Order: sequence, then C-alpha cells, then structure tokens
Amino acid sequence: MIHQLSPRHAAVIESLEMATFPDHAWNEQTIERRLKDGWGLAYILDGKTLAGYVICKTEGELTDIMRLGVHPSYQRQGIGRKLLEAAKEKGAPHLLICVNADNHHARDMYLASGFIPTGSLKQDASTTLVLEQVRASGA
Repeated sequence: MIHQLSPRHAAVIESLEMATFPDHAWNEQTIERRLKDGWGLAYILDGKTLAGYVICKTEGELTDIMRLGVHPSYQRQGIGRKLLEAAKEKGAPHLLICVNADNHHARDMYLASGFIPTGSLKQDASTTLVLEQVRASGA
C-alpha cells in the first residue's frame, strides 16, 4: 500500500537506504532535507514493513525523481514499478530520473515505463543515465 512520507520518516528511510544503496546511501539529514524540499511516497507491506520509497521534487512542469529504492528482500516483485507509477500520477507532466548505467534492472524498469534516455554523465568510474518522460498535461 502506498503512503505519503514526511521528514519525520527520515530515520527509517535511512536504514532502507543503507540496505539498498550501501555504497552511496543518503544520511538521515539529507533525507529529511529532500523531503522538506519535495515529497515522498512509501510502499508499506502488512501495515508495518517499509519495502520501498520514492523521493521527488516538483517545480512547475518538472518532477525530478531524486531517489527510488526497494529493499533487496522485496526487489523484483513489482514494488518499484508501483512506486514509479504513483510518483508519475502525483508528479508533473515532465519527469526526470537519473540511474547508474550498471543498474540494469532499474534502467530496464524505467525504459519499460516509457522513459527515454536523453543524456549521460560521467562520475568517477561510473556513468549515470539521464532518463525523461513527457506526458500530456492531465495524463
């Protein structure tokens, strides 16, 4: 079930960040700041288990999906796709997400959801893909 996140959820999101992105997890303060500046959604199982989350920022017609994470125990079960769809419904018509080029499962999910590659960024030894989707207003 999808629920709204607030900055008070930052500590629990941080523990999921550590499990999902161990090499580049956001800390509690960063998560709290991102949620204050934007908005977030959580996927809760059995009324209590945080399985995944998405943190976004919307400015005008653009929503930047800054982070989408699913706990490794729950990956490949459609939770990321459900969070992405919920973010698309809540967000602006123009959506932007960046993904590590080596994260094939996430990249493939975004491409299958209608995002298209519009650029790439080199960061140290990795490449980040920039993916975008523009929908008709109200779609």
